[in-house]
Amino acid sequence: MKKYLIIPLSILFLYNIGICQPYIPRFKSVSQQEMMAVPMMMAQKAKETKNYLDNLTKDILSLRNETDDPVLDKYLSNAYDELSEFYDRDLANNQIISQINAKDRQIREALVEYNKQKKSKLDSNENNSNYSNNKIINSEGYYKLAVEKFNNNDFEGAYSDADKIINENPNFSQAYSLRGYLTLYYKKNPEIAIKDFTTAIQMNTNNKEIYFLRATCYEYLSKNLEAMLDYNNVLKIDNEHIKAYYRRGICKSNLGDRIGAIKDYDFILNYNGERKSEFKDMATVYNNKAFCLVELNKPKEGLPLVNEALKLDESLWYIWDTRAEIYYKIGEFQKCINDMDHAISIDEHDNSYYYRGLAKNKLGKKAEACSDLSKAGELGKSEAYEAIKKFCN
Repeated sequence: MKKYLIIPLSILFLYNIGICQPYIPRFKSVSQQEMMAVPMMMAQKAKETKNYLDNLTKDILSLRNETDDPVLDKYLSNAYDELSEFYDRDLANNQIISQINAKDRQIREALVEYNKQKKSKLDSNENNSNYSNNKIINSEGYYKLAVEKFNNNDFEGAYSDADKIINENPNFSQAYSLRGYLTLYYKKNPEIAIKDFTTAIQMNTNNKEIYFLRATCYEYLSKNLEAMLDYNNVLKIDNEHIKAYYRRGICKSNLGDRIGAIKDYDFILNYNGERKSEFKDMATVYNNKAFCLVELNKPKEGLPLVNEALKLDESLWYIWDTRAEIYYKIGEFQKCINDMDHAISIDEHDNSYYYRGLAKNKLGKKAEACSDLSKAGELGKSEAYEAIKKFCN
């Protein structure tokens, strides 16, 4: 409900004391009673003026207690001080009474103008609020349409609607999240997607999924440190977010922190909460921990882990690749070649050819070894060329 200051009746309606006419004596002898009538009238007039002045100052003090507007409070304070000065004057004097009446009118007119401005400001705020509410309602409608289009694989339509929402209502955070998601996975532009996710985070710093998506963008751009920091934010909000531990472990490994990565993988391996059934990458967690142990020169400790990974999933080339590398480092060269055959049959990668070539060289199969090393170099393994110089020339 709108609330305005109520101007007291004693201010809105003048007492009209000023209309009293001075007594004009006639030139004739007067009685003692008649002689006393004039000062008694003047005393009564002063008394009525004082009551009027008391009511004015009392109402001003009441108004000052009601208002929280510093400008109005200062105006009323000054008015109170000016009216207080009249107490030391002749309150039966018509000129003084006229000055009090004039001050009363000034105060009344100032309050009327103040209330007009207050009402205008409140009406304006209400209109702005209604406009904002309408924008929110329209934005929510567009957003529902955008999500519906997204669910129907109309990604271009969903992106267009999210764009419209942001142009119409820049404070609608969900639109930034949706546009960022589409920019990342549909437009394939993680660098631009980061901007939308950052804006969404600024509007809602407690949204773990937006931190996770921005971290994904950083990973695409090989910015492992930035990604790790965002996964930290996810885990501050949700300390059982298994995927955040998983991805953070990968970032740490990429940054050379194998021990830190193992701690994150161990959290997942030792976790017994309900969410574990929803996590589909357990084979990779076993594999990644095994690979970290290989990098820490502990290949034998990694072997049972990678065996467990293969029990869970034999379709992933990199698990065969990891076990083959372990076999090479513990001197099981034929087993290394066999596992690399599996890995290459699923997907060709430079590391698989590289270690298969090294294993074949150990078994005296120089021609096959050099062919594998050449393929590894061709696929981007720079160490392969050092091996070629050493074994094949």
